[in-house]
Amino acid sequence: MRSMFAQHAPFVPIMINFVSGVQSAAQDKSLRTLLVYLEHLARVERCEAKPRDVACPPKNLLYPCLDVVLTALADRVIQQPEAWRFLLPTAMRLFQLYQLPAVESRTATRQSRTTFDTVEDFLSAMLPMDRMAEAVARSNDLRHIANARPEIADFATEVLQMVSYHQAFSRLAAAVWFQKTRRTSAKHWLRIAYSLLDERFGLETYHPPLSVLYLAERSVPGFDGMIQQHSYALSLFFPEGVTQTPLPRPVLDALVRDLPLHQLFALRPVGDVWPDRAHSCAHCGEDLTALPKRRACKGCKRPAYCNKYCQRGDWRNKHSGVCKLWASVDERMSQQSVKDCFADIAAWSRVEEVLQSSPHLDGEKVQRVMEIIRDSRAVLCSKPERVAENSRKLRALLRELGI
Repeated sequence: MRSMFAQHAPFVPIMINFVSGVQSAAQDKSLRTLLVYLEHLARVERCEAKPRDVACPPKNLLYPCLDVVLTALADRVIQQPEAWRFLLPTAMRLFQLYQLPAVESRTATRQSRTTFDTVEDFLSAMLPMDRMAEAVARSNDLRHIANARPEIADFATEVLQMVSYHQAFSRLAAAVWFQKTRRTSAKHWLRIAYSLLDERFGLETYHPPLSVLYLAERSVPGFDGMIQQHSYALSLFFPEGVTQTPLPRPVLDALVRDLPLHQLFALRPVGDVWPDRAHSCAHCGEDLTALPKRRACKGCKRPAYCNKYCQRGDWRNKHSGVCKLWASVDERMSQQSVKDCFADIAAWSRVEEVLQSSPHLDGEKVQRVMEIIRDSRAVLCSKPERVAENSRKLRALLRELGI
């Protein structure tokens, strides 16, 4: 996670101006704590002070200020999409302040403190961020999105990475943390993460898009994720919607064959992405584990049902439009080269997660490992020789780190 002191753009003055405005409007004198701290950060940004000389306020004083300001900022993001270029980076940097009380002490280890005392406290802090993501994901104004495309990418990337970062401080295992923090409102982050996979945008983000997608998938409940994945698949192959003339299977096969592996990875079977959906009826959501026999689609073999009525209902509602598509996708996924690539992607994600939750590791070596992961993800689908070279470097570094 980048320190906010390392940001290139001078955004602290913008943050100060916004917090000052909120303080004036709300007549909230407690925001003075945040303002004083931001003024010290501005001195660091101007190279008039060093980061270690700036003391972070305790979280019982800092967090209430952030709650007030980010809530007001969420309102502004909803009301002023033309200002996203400035509002979203400001929100991202303010949200990053939630981590600082846990790392302020130079003598404490990362396990000695938590950023949030409970999962509920974290979810409360995420409420304004989820509202901002919803405003972006639901926007139909292509002009506003185009004007702020890099800022949207950085906003989603950094906030989702912070979710993983807070898990490292939570003293909870990653599986438990993500199970407890799943929420329907996170579906908007998943929609944004899908858009980052489009190579036409050519966006450069600090963390690779597949890492962002992985975090977005883990943040959303399986049913909501399934709906979003279905919509994403339709947008890729049926841009005119489900009402357009169905494509013949050979045409679908050709389109799927040309699909970049980054986007193909997002179309993995629902049960693989959200294991809780692997044993649920695709139509009504009923648990299928107790049933002696389940029904499955004979065409693509993907969805399972508890009875014929659910199967017919799902066919009428949505499955008829994607059945042939899923069959084409799974046929390509069955190729050994694709399976090997997907296994590598999953392995890289696990390594990154281990590094983020290992406070005892040497910082410089961890940074080198993360750089190798990012380099490999960038070429993972197109240049096997680069992946092999980076894999050798990674294995050597992991041996040094004792992982």
